[in-house]
Amino acid sequence: VRDDFTISSLMKSTWAAELKTLDAIQTLCKKHGITCYAAFGTLLGAARHGGFVPWDDDIDLAMPRQDYMRFLSVSSELPAPFRVKSIYTQDVFTQFHSVVTNSRETKLTWDENRIKEFYGCPFFIGIDVYALDYIPEDKNRQDLQRLIYTMGYHLTGQMESVFIEPHTVSLKQISDNPMEVIKADTDELDLSVEAVKQLEDFLKELSLFGQYLGTGYDETSSLFIQLMKITDQVASNCGREDAGFMDFFHHLAKLGENCSRMFRKLEWYDSTVELPFENITVTVPSGYKDILTTQYGDWHTEIKGTSMHGYPFYKSQMEYFKYLGKM
Repeated sequence: VRDDFTISSLMKSTWAAELKTLDAIQTLCKKHGITCYAAFGTLLGAARHGGFVPWDDDIDLAMPRQDYMRFLSVSSELPAPFRVKSIYTQDVFTQFHSVVTNSRETKLTWDENRIKEFYGCPFFIGIDVYALDYIPEDKNRQDLQRLIYTMGYHLTGQMESVFIEPHTVSLKQISDNPMEVIKADTDELDLSVEAVKQLEDFLKELSLFGQYLGTGYDETSSLFIQLMKITDQVASNCGREDAGFMDFFHHLAKLGENCSRMFRKLEWYDSTVELPFENITVTVPSGYKDILTTQYGDWHTEIKGTSMHGYPFYKSQMEYFKYLGKM
Protein backbone atom coordinates (compact mmCIF):
# COMPACT_ATOMS: atom_id res chain seq x y z
CA VAL A 1 0.00 0.00 0.00
CA ARG A 2 1.36 3.40 -1.04
CA ASP A 3 -0.42 6.66 -0.25
CA ASP A 4 -3.50 4.63 0.73
CA PHE A 5 -3.52 2.99 -2.71
CA THR A 6 -3.28 -0.79 -2.95
CA ILE A 7 -0.81 -2.15 -5.49
CA SER A 8 -1.34 -5.81 -6.37
CA SER A 9 1.48 -8.34 -6.56
CA LEU A 10 0.75 -8.65 -10.30
CA MET A 11 1.28 -4.91 -10.73
CA LYS A 12 4.51 -5.11 -8.73
CA SER A 13 5.74 -7.83 -11.12
CA THR A 14 4.76 -5.60 -14.04
CA TRP A 15 6.62 -2.65 -12.53
CA ALA A 16 9.68 -4.90 -12.16
CA ALA A 17 9.41 -5.98 -15.82
CA GLU A 18 9.22 -2.32 -16.85
CA LEU A 19 12.25 -1.43 -14.74
CA LYS A 20 14.23 -4.22 -16.39
CA THR A 21 13.22 -2.88 -19.81
CA LEU A 22 14.14 0.65 -18.73
CA ASP A 23 17.55 -0.57 -17.60
CA ALA A 24 18.18 -2.05 -21.08
CA ILE A 25 17.23 1.29 -22.67
CA GLN A 26 19.43 3.28 -20.31
CA THR A 27 22.37 0.94 -20.95
CA LEU A 28 22.07 1.40 -24.71
CA CYS A 29 21.71 5.19 -24.38
CA LYS A 30 24.76 5.41 -22.13
CA LYS A 31 26.81 3.38 -24.62
CA HIS A 32 26.01 5.81 -27.45
CA GLY A 33 25.85 9.05 -25.45
CA ILE A 34 22.11 9.45 -26.07
CA THR A 35 20.16 11.77 -23.76
CA CYS A 36 17.04 10.09 -22.39
CA TYR A 37 14.69 11.82 -19.93
CA ALA A 38 11.90 10.55 -17.71
CA ALA A 39 8.69 12.16 -19.00
CA PHE A 40 5.03 12.68 -18.11
CA GLY A 41 3.87 10.44 -15.24
CA THR A 42 7.32 8.90 -14.86
CA LEU A 43 8.86 12.35 -14.33
CA LEU A 44 6.09 13.17 -11.86
CA GLY A 45 6.67 9.89 -10.03
CA ALA A 46 10.42 10.46 -9.80
CA ALA A 47 10.00 14.00 -8.45
CA ARG A 48 7.13 13.34 -6.06
CA HIS A 49 7.35 9.65 -5.09
CA GLY A 50 10.90 8.55 -5.84
CA GLY A 51 9.43 5.92 -8.14
CA PHE A 52 6.15 5.03 -9.79
CA VAL A 53 3.09 7.12 -9.06
CA PRO A 54 1.19 4.47 -7.07
CA TRP A 55 -1.79 4.48 -9.47
CA ASP A 56 0.34 4.56 -12.61
CA ASP A 57 1.26 1.42 -14.54
CA ASP A 58 3.74 2.40 -17.23
CA ILE A 59 6.96 4.27 -17.98
CA ASP A 60 7.29 7.23 -20.36
CA LEU A 61 10.57 8.55 -21.74
CA ALA A 62 11.55 11.48 -23.95
CA MET A 63 14.58 12.26 -26.05
CA PRO A 64 15.59 15.41 -27.94
CA ARG A 65 14.83 14.75 -31.61
CA GLN A 66 18.45 14.23 -32.65
CA ASP A 67 18.97 11.71 -29.84
CA TYR A 68 15.63 10.06 -30.62
CA MET A 69 16.63 9.38 -34.24
CA ARG A 70 20.02 8.07 -33.12
CA PHE A 71 18.29 5.78 -30.64
CA LEU A 72 16.15 4.31 -33.41
CA SER A 73 19.22 3.83 -35.59
CA VAL A 74 20.94 1.68 -32.92
CA SER A 75 17.81 0.07 -31.47
CA SER A 76 18.69 -3.29 -33.05
CA GLU A 77 21.48 -3.50 -30.47
CA LEU A 78 18.96 -4.01 -27.68
CA PRO A 79 19.45 -7.57 -26.42
CA ALA A 80 16.74 -10.16 -26.90
CA PRO A 81 13.89 -10.26 -26.10
CA PHE A 82 13.61 -6.45 -26.30
CA ARG A 83 12.69 -4.67 -29.51
CA VAL A 84 11.61 -1.21 -30.65
CA LYS A 85 8.40 -0.62 -32.57
CA SER A 86 8.12 2.62 -34.56
CA ILE A 87 7.21 3.94 -37.99
CA TYR A 88 10.93 3.71 -38.81
CA THR A 89 11.43 0.10 -37.73
CA GLN A 90 8.08 -1.57 -38.55
CA ASP A 91 5.97 -1.93 -41.69
CA VAL A 92 2.82 -1.72 -39.60
CA PHE A 93 2.70 0.82 -36.78
CA THR A 94 0.14 3.49 -35.95
CA GLN A 95 1.80 5.78 -33.40
CA PHE A 96 4.10 8.76 -33.86
CA HIS A 97 6.10 7.82 -30.76
CA SER A 98 8.08 4.60 -30.36
CA VAL A 99 7.51 1.67 -28.02
CA VAL A 100 10.15 -0.59 -26.49
CA THR A 101 8.62 -3.98 -25.70
CA ASN A 102 9.83 -7.01 -23.75
CA SER A 103 9.07 -9.51 -26.53
CA ARG A 104 9.97 -10.02 -30.18
CA GLU A 105 6.87 -12.14 -30.69
CA THR A 106 3.91 -10.57 -32.51
CA LYS A 107 1.26 -12.82 -30.98
CA LEU A 108 0.60 -12.84 -27.24
CA THR A 109 1.34 -16.24 -25.71
CA TRP A 110 1.68 -17.65 -22.21
CA ASP A 111 5.47 -17.97 -22.19
CA GLU A 112 6.88 -19.58 -19.04
CA ASN A 113 10.43 -18.47 -19.89
CA ARG A 114 9.35 -14.85 -20.35
CA ILE A 115 7.36 -14.97 -17.13
CA LYS A 116 10.38 -16.24 -15.22
CA GLU A 117 12.71 -13.71 -16.86
CA PHE A 118 10.39 -10.81 -16.03
CA TYR A 119 9.69 -11.55 -12.37
CA GLY A 120 6.31 -13.24 -12.81
CA CYS A 121 4.88 -10.73 -15.30
CA PRO A 122 3.12 -12.67 -18.10
CA PHE A 123 2.24 -9.63 -20.20
CA PHE A 124 3.71 -7.78 -23.13
CA ILE A 125 4.81 -4.48 -21.64
CA GLY A 126 5.80 -1.35 -23.53
CA ILE A 127 7.80 1.73 -22.60
CA ASP A 128 6.76 4.76 -24.64
CA VAL A 129 9.56 6.92 -26.06
CA TYR A 130 8.68 10.38 -27.39
CA ALA A 131 10.67 12.80 -29.53
CA LEU A 132 11.05 16.28 -28.04
CA ASP A 133 11.14 18.85 -30.86
CA TYR A 134 12.09 22.50 -31.20
CA ILE A 135 9.28 25.03 -31.63
CA PRO A 136 10.07 28.06 -33.86
CA GLU A 137 10.41 31.38 -32.07
CA ASP A 138 8.85 33.21 -35.04
CA LYS A 139 5.07 33.11 -34.51
CA ASN A 140 4.19 32.90 -38.21
CA ARG A 141 6.52 29.98 -38.81
CA GLN A 142 5.29 28.38 -35.60
CA ASP A 143 1.66 28.59 -36.74
CA LEU A 144 2.50 27.22 -40.20
CA GLN A 145 4.43 24.27 -38.82
CA ARG A 146 1.67 23.48 -36.34
CA LEU A 147 -1.00 23.70 -39.06
CA ILE A 148 0.80 21.36 -41.47
CA TYR A 149 1.65 18.89 -38.71
CA THR A 150 -1.93 18.89 -37.39
CA MET A 151 -3.30 18.14 -40.86
CA GLY A 152 -1.01 15.13 -41.22
CA TYR A 153 -1.67 13.99 -37.65
CA HIS A 154 -5.44 13.91 -38.12
CA LEU A 155 -5.35 12.53 -41.66
CA THR A 156 -3.40 9.45 -40.55
CA GLY A 157 -6.12 8.88 -37.98
CA GLN A 158 -8.77 9.23 -40.67
CA MET A 159 -7.00 6.73 -42.90
CA GLU A 160 -7.28 4.08 -40.19
CA SER A 161 -11.04 4.51 -40.00
CA VAL A 162 -11.72 5.05 -43.71
CA PHE A 163 -9.57 2.57 -45.65
CA ILE A 164 -9.95 -1.20 -45.68
CA GLU A 165 -6.21 -1.84 -45.21
CA PRO A 166 -4.59 1.53 -44.49
CA HIS A 167 -1.08 0.07 -44.26
CA THR A 168 -1.18 -1.35 -47.80
CA VAL A 169 -3.19 1.22 -49.76
CA SER A 170 -1.18 3.42 -52.13
CA LEU A 171 -1.87 6.86 -53.57
CA LYS A 172 -2.22 5.24 -57.00
CA GLN A 173 -4.98 2.93 -55.73
CA ILE A 174 -6.82 5.89 -54.24
CA SER A 175 -6.50 7.91 -57.45
CA ASP A 176 -7.45 5.04 -59.78
CA ASN A 177 -10.49 3.82 -57.87
CA PRO A 178 -10.99 5.20 -54.36
CA MET A 179 -14.15 3.18 -53.77
CA GLU A 180 -12.14 -0.07 -53.90
CA VAL A 181 -10.07 0.87 -50.88
CA ILE A 182 -12.70 2.72 -48.83
CA LYS A 183 -14.57 0.66 -46.25
CA ALA A 184 -17.70 -0.14 -48.23
CA ASP A 185 -19.84 -1.00 -45.23
CA THR A 186 -19.40 2.35 -43.52
CA ASP A 187 -22.51 4.29 -42.58
CA GLU A 188 -20.64 7.50 -43.30
CA LEU A 189 -19.62 6.98 -46.91
CA ASP A 190 -19.81 10.70 -47.67
CA LEU A 191 -17.31 11.36 -44.90
CA SER A 192 -15.02 8.69 -46.36
CA VAL A 193 -15.06 10.34 -49.77
CA GLU A 194 -14.39 13.69 -48.11
CA ALA A 195 -11.44 12.17 -46.24
CA VAL A 196 -9.90 11.08 -49.55
CA LYS A 197 -10.34 14.60 -50.89
CA GLN A 198 -8.68 16.07 -47.78
CA LEU A 199 -5.81 13.64 -48.18
CA GLU A 200 -5.22 14.65 -51.78
CA ASP A 201 -5.45 18.36 -50.85
CA PHE A 202 -2.95 17.85 -48.04
CA LEU A 203 -0.41 16.23 -50.36
CA LYS A 204 -0.85 19.05 -52.86
CA GLU A 205 -0.23 21.63 -50.14
CA LEU A 206 2.84 19.76 -48.94
CA SER A 207 4.32 20.00 -52.41
CA LEU A 208 4.58 23.74 -51.79
CA PHE A 209 6.93 23.04 -48.88
CA GLY A 210 9.70 20.95 -50.41
CA GLN A 211 11.69 20.80 -47.17
CA TYR A 212 9.06 18.46 -45.73
CA LEU A 213 8.95 16.08 -48.70
CA GLY A 214 12.62 15.46 -49.37
CA THR A 215 12.73 13.37 -52.53
CA GLY A 216 8.94 13.09 -52.66
CA TYR A 217 6.63 10.16 -52.02
CA ASP A 218 6.13 6.87 -53.82
CA GLU A 219 2.69 6.58 -55.43
CA THR A 220 2.83 2.78 -55.39
CA SER A 221 3.84 2.01 -51.79
CA SER A 222 2.00 2.37 -48.48
CA LEU A 223 0.68 5.91 -48.27
CA PHE A 224 -0.07 5.55 -44.57
CA ILE A 225 3.54 4.98 -43.49
CA GLN A 226 4.78 7.64 -45.92
CA LEU A 227 2.30 10.14 -44.51
CA MET A 228 3.33 9.24 -40.96
CA LYS A 229 7.00 9.84 -41.81
CA ILE A 230 6.31 13.10 -43.65
CA THR A 231 4.26 14.38 -40.71
CA ASP A 232 7.03 13.38 -38.30
CA GLN A 233 9.50 15.20 -40.53
CA VAL A 234 7.37 18.33 -40.22
CA ALA A 235 7.70 18.05 -36.42
CA SER A 236 11.48 17.91 -36.66
CA ASN A 237 11.88 20.76 -39.14
CA CYS A 238 12.97 23.49 -36.72
CA GLY A 239 16.59 23.64 -35.57
CA ARG A 240 17.95 24.95 -32.27
CA GLU A 241 19.12 28.19 -33.91
CA ASP A 242 15.53 29.15 -34.85
CA ALA A 243 13.82 27.75 -31.75
CA GLY A 244 12.14 29.58 -28.93
CA PHE A 245 10.73 26.56 -27.09
CA MET A 246 10.59 22.78 -26.96
CA ASP A 247 7.55 20.50 -26.84
CA PHE A 248 5.97 17.28 -28.04
CA PHE A 249 4.22 17.91 -31.33
CA HIS A 250 1.18 15.82 -30.45
CA HIS A 251 0.43 18.56 -27.90
CA LEU A 252 0.24 21.02 -30.78
CA ALA A 253 -2.15 18.78 -32.70
CA LYS A 254 -4.43 18.11 -29.73
CA LEU A 255 -4.48 21.59 -28.19
CA GLY A 256 -4.57 23.66 -31.38
CA GLU A 257 -4.14 27.38 -30.85
CA ASN A 258 -3.98 26.82 -27.08
CA CYS A 259 -0.85 24.70 -27.41
CA SER A 260 1.53 27.49 -26.37
CA ARG A 261 0.57 27.00 -22.72
CA MET A 262 2.45 23.68 -22.83
CA PHE A 263 5.65 25.06 -24.40
CA ARG A 264 8.82 24.38 -22.43
CA LYS A 265 11.72 26.84 -22.24
CA LEU A 266 14.99 25.79 -23.84
CA GLU A 267 17.01 26.48 -20.70
CA TRP A 268 15.00 23.89 -18.78
CA TYR A 269 16.80 21.26 -20.88
CA ASP A 270 20.29 22.78 -20.83
CA SER A 271 21.51 20.24 -18.27
CA THR A 272 20.31 17.14 -16.47
CA VAL A 273 20.12 15.72 -12.96
CA GLU A 274 19.53 12.22 -11.62
CA LEU A 275 16.52 11.38 -9.45
CA PRO A 276 15.80 8.13 -7.57
CA PHE A 277 13.23 5.87 -9.21
CA GLU A 278 12.46 2.75 -7.19
CA ASN A 279 15.76 0.84 -7.00
CA ILE A 280 17.48 2.74 -9.86
CA THR A 281 17.81 6.37 -10.97
CA VAL A 282 16.43 8.23 -13.96
CA THR A 283 17.77 11.24 -15.84
CA VAL A 284 15.56 14.33 -15.80
CA PRO A 285 15.99 17.86 -17.21
CA SER A 286 17.41 20.34 -14.70
CA GLY A 287 14.24 22.40 -15.09
CA TYR A 288 11.99 19.48 -14.21
CA LYS A 289 10.03 21.43 -11.61
CA ASP A 290 9.07 24.07 -14.17
CA ILE A 291 8.20 21.33 -16.66
CA LEU A 292 5.91 19.63 -14.13
CA THR A 293 4.25 22.94 -13.24
CA THR A 294 3.64 23.64 -16.94
CA GLN A 295 2.05 20.24 -17.43
CA TYR A 296 0.22 19.59 -14.16
CA GLY A 297 -0.05 22.90 -12.32
CA ASP A 298 0.23 22.10 -8.62
CA TRP A 299 2.05 18.81 -9.13
CA HIS A 300 2.69 18.35 -5.40
CA THR A 301 -1.01 17.65 -4.82
CA GLU A 302 -1.91 14.01 -5.37
CA ILE A 303 -5.03 13.13 -7.37
CA LYS A 304 -5.57 9.39 -7.23
CA GLY A 305 -6.61 7.35 -10.23
CA THR A 306 -5.56 9.85 -12.91
CA SER A 307 -3.88 7.45 -15.34
CA MET A 308 -4.29 8.58 -18.96
CA HIS A 309 -5.55 5.14 -19.99
CA GLY A 310 -7.55 2.35 -18.41
CA TYR A 311 -5.81 1.03 -15.29
CA PRO A 312 -4.29 -1.48 -15.42
CA PHE A 313 -3.15 -1.41 -19.04
CA TYR A 314 -3.03 -5.21 -19.16
CA LYS A 315 -6.78 -5.76 -18.66
CA SER A 316 -7.33 -7.16 -22.14
CA GLN A 317 -4.22 -9.36 -21.95
CA MET A 318 -5.41 -10.72 -18.61
CA GLU A 319 -8.85 -11.51 -20.07
CA TYR A 320 -7.17 -13.38 -22.92
CA PHE A 321 -5.11 -15.46 -20.49
CA LYS A 322 -8.26 -16.19 -18.47
CA TYR A 323 -9.88 -17.39 -21.70
CA LEU A 324 -6.92 -19.72 -22.20
CA GLY A 325 -7.34 -20.99 -18.65
CA LYS A 326 -3.96 -19.62 -17.57
CA MET A 327 -5.14 -17.05 -15.01
